[in-house]
Amino acid sequence: MKLEMLHKIRMVTNILERKVELLETLDSDATSDGCYDLHDQLHTFNKLVRDLKAVTDRSIDIVPGGLCD
Repeated sequence: MKLEMLHKIRMVTNILERKVELLETLDSDATSDGCYDLHDQLHTFNKLVRDLKAVTDRSIDIVPGGLCD
């Protein structure tokens, strides 16, 4: 059950990563108001997504694949 939950977290994290990439694209649109106003926040978003992906991957590596003995 833990591995299943971790794999679901990984899927959500991948979705979040794509959403942040889209937000970054929107923020860099020079034709829109507030161009680059999220620059610092996007940096933080990217770091947090990387960290979340890393802790999820480490957790998947730690949790045994079978039943508890």
